[in-house]
Amino acid sequence: MTFDSIINRGEFFSNHYLDAVIGGDLGDLRSRWDDMERHDVPTGRLGLRQMSRDYFSARGAAAESGPSRKDDTARTLNDVVLTALGYSLKRTKIDLARTGDDTVTVPAASVVETGTGLWLLALDAHFATDVDQLFADDDKSDAEAVELVDPVWREGDKRAFTSVPEAVNAIFATDEPPRYVLVAAGTIVVLAERAKWAEGRFLAVDIDGALERNDTTAKGEIETIAALFSADAVVPDDGQSVLDELVEHSYKHAVGVSKELRVGIRESIEILANEVIQQRLASGRAVYEGANAVDARELTRQSLRWLFRLVVLLFTESRPDLGVLPVNDEAYLDGYSLDRLRELVLVDLDSDRARNGSHLHESLNRLFELVNDGYHAESAQQALLSEHVQGDEFTSSTEVYLQFPGLDAALFSPESTRLLDGVTLRNEALQQVLKRLMLAEGRTAHDQAGFVSYAQLGINQIGAVYEGLMAYSGFFATVDLYEVAKGGDPSDGTWMVPVGDSDEYPDEVFVTTTDPLTGRNERVLHERGSFVFRLSGRDRQRSASYYTPEVLTRCVVKHALAELLGLDDYAPEHGSSGITEARQILDLTICEPALGSGAFANEAINQLSEEYLRRRQAEKGESLEPEQYRRELQKVKAHFALHQTYGVDLNATAVELAEVSLWLNCMY
Repeated sequence: MTFDSIINRGEFFSNHYLDAVIGGDLGDLRSRWDDMERHDVPTGRLGLRQMSRDYFSARGAAAESGPSRKDDTARTLNDVVLTALGYSLKRTKIDLARTGDDTVTVPAASVVETGTGLWLLALDAHFATDVDQLFADDDKSDAEAVELVDPVWREGDKRAFTSVPEAVNAIFATDEPPRYVLVAAGTIVVLAERAKWAEGRFLAVDIDGALERNDTTAKGEIETIAALFSADAVVPDDGQSVLDELVEHSYKHAVGVSKELRVGIRESIEILANEVIQQRLASGRAVYEGANAVDARELTRQSLRWLFRLVVLLFTESRPDLGVLPVNDEAYLDGYSLDRLRELVLVDLDSDRARNGSHLHESLNRLFELVNDGYHAESAQQALLSEHVQGDEFTSSTEVYLQFPGLDAALFSPESTRLLDGVTLRNEALQQVLKRLMLAEGRTAHDQAGFVSYAQLGINQIGAVYEGLMAYSGFFATVDLYEVAKGGDPSDGTWMVPVGDSDEYPDEVFVTTTDPLTGRNERVLHERGSFVFRLSGRDRQRSASYYTPEVLTRCVVKHALAELLGLDDYAPEHGSSGITEARQILDLTICEPALGSGAFANEAINQLSEEYLRRRQAEKGESLEPEQYRRELQKVKAHFALHQTYGVDLNATAVELAEVSLWLNCMY
């Protein structure tokens, strides 16, 4: 379970990983702690368990201190927390070089260095009771804002940073920044990692609540906090740090979730297609034959597009920085978002009206329309013009309206899914689809299902979900069919056999499923007239539809660009292949002759964009702040995607999927 004390801002880990998985990944660290504590060696877990008396004494002094003692009491409380977490106190000033002759001076409470360089800096902040006090904005008064005890100083522009986010930005913008910055603010501790901080993701913990609950059980609150924030976890010991291992496990879990998602989408295509068939038959429209008969291949494509809309929106809702959806507007979250439908996914539809109603379909269609067509303040004011007419004049409303930028994308066009838009999809069918897209099963029977974190699923992983479906095909069953596979395992493809011929096959080849009502294993049956979406083992080999792992795309593109750009011995005055200026990189053309889901094209765009910004900063003698760097990077990626990237594929669906994956990666 996720503990109330742990703040997982921007999903540093996926929420599902923290909810249902992380406790099982702490076994090695737990054993190490047990062994150390048996030999009276201090650990972060033991430090947290034993700190209550000193902590609450220092906390009381910090909370009640006046202005003259504010700094001292804050440092004393931070000392208790940092020591309990296993960090050695070493208050000193660290000078970090910045592009040119600039220097950033950091007053550190603790410094951690490893064989690879500076690893962590801990900063003192004043007493805070809520993490948002450290991230003051224009709506907060000076009394609510909590700042650093000693400012970070940037020599170049003679600027002192007392705000926590500005100070962390300044530290991470240096030439050789630490991997982590830890901010101790009494009750609150923030852990910022260099790459994730630039994406608006960090961890924080509320020490107060955790110590008051005093959950010292295995996999409990105190142990989980120590596993995320203590020196035992954050600092590497002759190898990878425990925290890095947990991040890696979280990533692998996301890959596992993407495999589940592929299965869920395959099943959802069948659900949607069979729903279209049932609704057309119920209204007397042609399905299998006649002038307006349904083509199974076209029904497959349109069902996939409809599902892809949902995945795109789930992804963009998890990435507010893309600006595609107004996810920071409460009106959107409460009235339109897919996130609000998560609750409905878990609701039992216990009446005919609930099962056969169209609330979900109507809600989704309205959202698709707004996303594609857009909705702006000007539109709202025009629509409400009559309400403001006064005689021959009118006054403009000052009300702030929910706004959508409008994508005008073929994916969201009603024409691209006319078969599904031509019927009413029932709540019962769409709830099953949303479950398959939103919920991830636990790793064991005892684990809880959790909501899928699309923030943790990268573009390549989402593309892989669809790339794995390219060799599948949809058809209408002309007779009742059983599904068979080698050993009854459908993972490598299945075959269909008529029910009438089933006696000719041994029992072990039949694919089975558990009946949710009886709990019995039964053979998978596809009734005559139903839509079937399956992979033939031979089809996958013939189509060469294999997902390219991200590690391979990164390696291949890196070495391909190394010679072109002279990356091994780059100097601005003599590049390779005539490229001597950053601006020339923007003229390079990318061509992917076998697109698939666009994994190689996306990787090439990413690496070229990063190299352009690296050289451009060197040419100008400037260093972008992390937030500004992210914005500029998206601009450059958009340039490559819109003007410099081309690709083809024999599979028409692949082209559609690649186009959308490029779009998701490069949106600006």
